[in-house]
Amino acid sequence: MIGSSILKGIQTRGLNPEVEISTNPGADSKRILEKVRKSNLDSYANVIVYIDGNDISNGRSVLEVSKTIEQIVLACKQHNCKVYVCMICPRKDGDVIPVNDCIKQMSKLHRVNFMNIYGAYTFNDGSVATHFYYRDGYISITLVQAL
Repeated sequence: MIGSSILKGIQTRGLNPEVEISTNPGADSKRILEKVRKSNLDSYANVIVYIDGNDISNGRSVLEVSKTIEQIVLACKQHNCKVYVCMICPRKDGDVIPVNDCIKQMSKLHRVNFMNIYGAYTFNDGSVATHFYYRDGYISITLVQAL
């Protein structure tokens, strides 16, 4: 698993001992791309990528973020990994839905799996389940780990 600081709360106890989690506090998609490009992923069968909303809160355009996520996917696929891209959880400081729509489209185009983590934080009517947020406005990782 590779992603931003949202992954820091994942407890490795109970996970397969071969699972590695690369937490990158404050990382946006460009930093994740750099990390993936520098990593030797040849020994991994699966790579799960979680891009947080740091791009959105930093004012990057949907198109720019989507292109970077696509580059991450292509970089992982070069290593013959099965790739999973997580949709972005709701954020209070920006609308992640347009990027999530691009993630879905890009996943279909490149035949990779996407994980609808966003849906785990919303009710059937589309409203956000705010009780999952910490006081600082960020989502709790507890539910993400359960997925």
